[in-house]
Amino acid sequence: MPALHDARLRHHRSVADPELIASWERTTAHLHAARSALPAVSNEADRTFADYLDHNELGLAFEVLATVAEAEGAPPQCWAALARAADEMTLSSDDEAALLVRRHVG
Repeated sequence: MPALHDARLRHHRSVADPELIASWERTTAHLHAARSALPAVSNEADRTFADYLDHNELGLAFEVLATVAEAEGAPPQCWAALARAADEMTLSSDDEAALLVRRHVG
């Protein structure tokens, strides 16, 4: 099954607009920066985050990190990276995880 998923993801990226692909890459980088700024993440949350990234489910990966960041009292650099990811994804003002992040960033 992973080979089929990989082929589908490669196809998805091959037909996407180059600007969209670049945005996905920037968002992924912001999410990785946020993850690396978190002092503690459970194995389950870490696996879920990685799985969402592997499937290009950036919004779901963002939600996982925002939830963990809130629970763990994340440092400012984590919240800043999450805010950059939210901006890159142009999350709406009614997105719960984005609102949580914006409350911490100011």
